[in-house]
Amino acid sequence: MCYNMSMEVTDYIIRFFNQKYPFNQEGLAEFANAFLQQKEGRNTLLIKPYQKDRELRFLTKEIVRDYYMADDKEHNINFT
Repeated sequence: MCYNMSMEVTDYIIRFFNQKYPFNQEGLAEFANAFLQQKEGRNTLLIKPYQKDRELRFLTKEIVRDYYMADDKEHNINFT
C-alpha cells in the first residue's frame, strides 16, 4: 500500500541529502515530497532473485539483510 509520506519521513530524507549532496532547499523539499511511503510486512523480499531494482528506498524501521546465492547457499553481505 502506497501513500504520501509523513513530515517525519520527509524531514529524514531532507536531512539525509543535506549531509551528502548540495541541493538547494526548495528543490530538495520538492524532491523529498515526490516520494511515496510504502509499508511491507515482516520477512518481505523487497527485491526478488535476479530482479533489477530501479527504485530508491529509505527504510525507517526494521533491518535489511543483503545476501547472494551461490552453490545453493545464502552468503551474507551486509546487515543494516
